[in-house]
Amino acid sequence: EGGNISQWIRVRDDLLGEYTEIGAVAASNAVACCSSGMTAAHAVQFDEAQRLCRLFACRGGWRGCRKCRNAANSSLPHVWVRKLGDGRSCWRTFQHRVDASVNFNESWAKYASGFGQGENANFWIGLDNLHLLTRDAALPVRWEFSDWNGTLNWMENAFFQVDSATTKYRVSVGEQLMDRSTVKQCSNQ
Repeated sequence: EGGNISQWIRVRDDLLGEYTEIGAVAASNAVACCSSGMTAAHAVQFDEAQRLCRLFACRGGWRGCRKCRNAANSSLPHVWVRKLGDGRSCWRTFQHRVDASVNFNESWAKYASGFGQGENANFWIGLDNLHLLTRDAALPVRWEFSDWNGTLNWMENAFFQVDSATTKYRVSVGEQLMDRSTVKQCSNQ
């Protein structure tokens, strides 16, 4: 699994917040770095000057670290990360809460249009944007949450779709994917 370069994509990321460094190996180039056969690595960073491949594991499972938040930040170094399995390179964040500096008790209009400080801070993408992201196809969704001690848990559902304003943004959510979740399935009983 680790040796197939088509499973990797080059992105910009700092690898600090969501990854743990698990080792380093000598490599002649970035392709060799990705092809090193280290199946435990979810991300790699190649240092050309030292010919060193740093290996990283995602703290939230291999699918958990691939968020699109850093994609436009050209000041961050290039790294190689595993694709999510369905060809996508990353998850799109639609809500992110880090502290109480943004009031999430907002009007319907604000929830429709979006608000906050940006995807790396307190943020709500907006129902209009969620509809635009999911109108052509229901996409898988990943819910991540942590307690105040930093313990991370997550749950994935098979699909997620938000209808238009004419339906008052009706949401459809598919079944929980137990093999991609750290929480048990909720029961109606």
